[in-house]
Amino acid sequence: MSPSTRQSRSGVSTPTSGYSVLSVSNVESISSSRRSSRTASTSTTVSRAPPMHQDFSHTDSLIELWTPDRAFLVHELKLNKFSVFAERIQKARRRMRSPTDIRHGSPNVNIVVSQPGEDIRNMLLVIYASVAHSHIMPPFDVDILTSALKVASKYKYPALRRYAINELEKNHDLPAIRRIQLSDTVSIPEWEIAAFAELCRRHEPISTDEAEILGIHRFIDISRIREEEQISGYYPAYRSGSWNSRITKSRWDRASRKVYGRG
Repeated sequence: MSPSTRQSRSGVSTPTSGYSVLSVSNVESISSSRRSSRTASTSTTVSRAPPMHQDFSHTDSLIELWTPDRAFLVHELKLNKFSVFAERIQKARRRMRSPTDIRHGSPNVNIVVSQPGEDIRNMLLVIYASVAHSHIMPPFDVDILTSALKVASKYKYPALRRYAINELEKNHDLPAIRRIQLSDTVSIPEWEIAAFAELCRRHEPISTDEAEILGIHRFIDISRIREEEQISGYYPAYRSGSWNSRITKSRWDRASRKVYGRG
């Protein structure tokens, strides 16, 4: 692989070898086209208590966190680090009869969230590990860190969000399309710009699955830039006479297929 200025495994820096310099404004326009169409997710109503998760059923906890498929008994101190959860807990307490009832066996505070139970479980693994391991956190896999990032972003825990992003950058080599997909969910603009540049520069065509993630507008923009990159690579050779005119058309045909993934 040729030298690169990429500074982290997630590809925050832009590669520089073998191609003309991409227009930053072009790549940023691809990124902003998606961000402008994002909408806030809706909450979920749970009609009855879901089954309790056996790993998070702390009997000394007063907060029940309900997801569509699981319930978790969680210490209030942990959830108060999320500003959205903290606000919901306070609102729930005001609806209860009195602080005395809470201290003497009245029902736990129930917080209903739309996040899948697996995301909540993975997030709890991270925040409880921060106590058990003090200053040195254990390594977490991509799925756990991704869940923690999603929950921290949605329910506003900036320190956990920064931790998850840093760990993903340092220890996991996420493909460009995965970084774009994740940024679509939690908004990491610096990831988007580098990932779009990577897709524009690479030799392999955009796959069907990648095109579905990108959407039609971003796919068209990336295809256009990829075509410009291909032209910038072939045109100097044509002008210098290093191409045999007899095979020029076939080489351009191959370049076109490489850009659009056809043939």
